[in-house]
Amino acid sequence: MVKDKYNANNTFILAIFLFYILTMIAGFRPIGFDNDSIGYFQLMKNIIDDKNDFPVEISFIWIVKSYYYLFGNDYYQRFTLFTFSLINIVLIALALKKLSKKLLFTIFIYTVLFYPILTLTQIRFGIASAIFLFAIDNIYEKRLFSYLIKIVAASMFHISAIILIPVYFLNINKINKFFYIYLFIFSIIIPFINDSFIHIVLYYLDYFPNFIATKVYTYLHFYTEGSSLSSINIFNTFSLFIMGIYLFSLYNIEKYKSKYAITLVKILGWGIFLYTASSFFPTLSIRILNVFGLVSIILLAESMYLFKQKTIIYTFICFMLLLIFFNINIRHELLNFGIYYE
Repeated sequence: MVKDKYNANNTFILAIFLFYILTMIAGFRPIGFDNDSIGYFQLMKNIIDDKNDFPVEISFIWIVKSYYYLFGNDYYQRFTLFTFSLINIVLIALALKKLSKKLLFTIFIYTVLFYPILTLTQIRFGIASAIFLFAIDNIYEKRLFSYLIKIVAASMFHISAIILIPVYFLNINKINKFFYIYLFIFSIIIPFINDSFIHIVLYYLDYFPNFIATKVYTYLHFYTEGSSLSSINIFNTFSLFIMGIYLFSLYNIEKYKSKYAITLVKILGWGIFLYTASSFFPTLSIRILNVFGLVSIILLAESMYLFKQKTIIYTFICFMLLLIFFNINIRHELLNFGIYYE
């Protein structure tokens, strides 16, 4: 018992240290290391100069202007970047501590799969996603008011978080495996027939709030004009890995020890469906996979309890994760590691 407490304390201390490192890397990364940082620095400048015409949530504007008035022209951009990194990592830390029994392994999975995109690149959406992960406990315990407060807070960082409201109404007590298998099969088929969804979205666009309608119209404009932004490989290494976790978890759901297992599998199943169904809208589609796919890190860590040869499985999973990291962040240059050598 004393040994278990000692190990738990060591795990907690190491986890805190890892979260600290992740925060420092994100907060003080060179501008240009990720694809969005240059754009964000320009966006901040435009906000201060009252020249911004890009629709952005009020929380971002408040933080940028507050730091500008507090620290002046030299530091407000860096403080903003650090603040978003800190909020993101703190929320992820709180969520993982609550949802996962394998904290260190879950941190590793998050770092390899989601840290580059949700902490380093899409900083506003990253916080919204972290809030959602933190709110999953409210879904399980059916605390509607607490969940809604968190989703409203998430939408203040990225308006697309409002699509997460219906997730609360999932039945967390039981799961119909056949339904979720058919849902997955339909998810595979729907990308080939979803052009008709564009006309439906455009028809009802006038009924949306202007802020949302403007964003949707902008993205759909790129699609209808044949922009490269409309090109998306639905079945890439990242999405296939997430789908693999979903199918494995769905098949073995009865063996999972986590009380959140059914909730997480259902969230992931609907996330995959929405991801493929919205593939005509690439920006939204990718974000859906990222936010709903976050739960896969909990399921993947939980699946380790099912194997006897843990060393072999850990080695294999880590190898696969590093391959995906290499493919996305180095081969396809989501991150610019060369900036450290310039």
